[in-house]
Amino acid sequence: MLRGLPLFTLALLACNGTGSATFPLGAELELSAEALALPEALRDGASVASLPCGPMGMCPTSAESPVSCVADVCEPAPQTVVVDLGVVDVDESARAFSSIFRSFESLEIEEMVARAERNTLNLDTEEIEVFWAPPGAAGLDEAAHRLAIFPAVAAGTAGDLEVTLDEAGSEALSAHFANVSRRFKLFARSTVDVDAGDPWPAGSLRLAVVITVTVAGRLL
Repeated sequence: MLRGLPLFTLALLACNGTGSATFPLGAELELSAEALALPEALRDGASVASLPCGPMGMCPTSAESPVSCVADVCEPAPQTVVVDLGVVDVDESARAFSSIFRSFESLEIEEMVARAERNTLNLDTEEIEVFWAPPGAAGLDEAAHRLAIFPAVAAGTAGDLEVTLDEAGSEALSAHFANVSRRFKLFARSTVDVDAGDPWPAGSLRLAVVITVTVAGRLL
C-alpha cells in the first residue's frame, strides 16, 4: 500500500520562474509466510520435517516449490518472494503545491529510510531489494530497475534498517520522470531459505519505507 505522507517543506521559489519542493513518499511492505508454498508433505507439526529421500532420490516436489535430495534428506529450495507495492503518483502526492507550480519537470531522490515496524516472521529473510518499474508493470522484468537494498532481517527483529540506494536505478527513475511519466510502480523482492528442522514458516514482516524526493518545475 502506498500513501502520501505529510509535506514537510514549502516550495523554494527562484527568480527565473522555476522552483523546487522537497517532500516524502511513503510505502508499506508486507512479507507474509503464506507466500512460501512449501509442500505439506514436508510438515512435521510446527517444524519442517527431516524427510528421507525416497527411492532414487525422490522427494515431494513441484514447479512452484522445488524440493531436492541433499545428503539423503529432502531439502526445499530457497523461495524468492516478489511483492507489488503499488503505483506512486508524484502529482497526487504533491497536490499541496498545485497552487504554486504549473508543472513538474524533474525529480531527484534525496534519501530513503526503512523500518521494520512489526516482525512476527519466524524465519530470517535474505537482503530485500526494492525496484521501480513503469506504472503498468505486472511484475519484475527487463523494464524494472533496482532502486535500493535493505539488509537481511532476522526472525522476530524490528527497528531501523540501513538503506543502500542504487545510483543507476535512481538516475533511471529521474529520466523516467522527466521524459516518460510522473507515475511509477514499486516492487520488493527477497528470498527465504528454509531447511529441514527449521520452524514451519509463520507470521509476517511489515516494513515502512519513506523516499524523500525533490521535484523542480515551472511556477504559476
